[in-house]
Formats: sequence, structure tokens, C-alpha cells
Amino acid sequence: MPKIYHQDLRDSAVNHWQKTGNKSQTARLFEINRNTLNDWIKLYQAQGHTKPKPFAPVGVKHIITDLIAFEDYVKSQEFDTAKQLREQYLKDHPGVSTEF
Repeated sequence: MPKIYHQDLRDSAVNHWQKTGNKSQTARLFEINRNTLNDWIKLYQAQGHTKPKPFAPVGVKHIITDLIAFEDYVKSQEFDTAKQLREQYLKDHPGVSTEF
């Protein structure tokens, strides 16, 4: 997992590189890997800032997006098993997909 660096460090390192034009010296001064500095410079040149790209979640998409509404639905229904609840919920909410 990549190390998380503080935004001030990112900005300071890129600003120093802009002033000096020396990536190796900047990386040594800020005690960061040269590849890390290169990534920050690319971000700065592409986006105009060094903020990391937003996190894009991976994995299973959640079927239930409004938990409070779902809890209210469960309380209002009569069922004996989770399978019965699932079947009734899918009948009442035809737009919900269980495909992954």
C-alpha cells in the first residue's frame, strides 16, 4: 500500500523543484523517493495541484443504498427468513439489481 504524504509536503516539494529545477536534490531534501516526486510533478502538471486523485472504491456494489429506508421497510414487512424478505424486497423494488 502506498505511503500517504501530507499535502503541505507535496506542495513544498513541488514548489522547491520549480525553483531549483533539480529533482534529485529536491527528493533528498524532502526525504522522498524520486519516483514519488515525479508522480507529484505529473499530478501538478496535469491538474494544477498535487492533491491525490479521489479514492475509487472497488469490490461489490451495494444493493441497499438508503439504509434507513431499508430498515423501515424491514420493520413494516412480515417474513420468516431472509430469503423471503429478499424476494419480497425485489418484487417491491423492481429497479434493484442483484447482478454483480
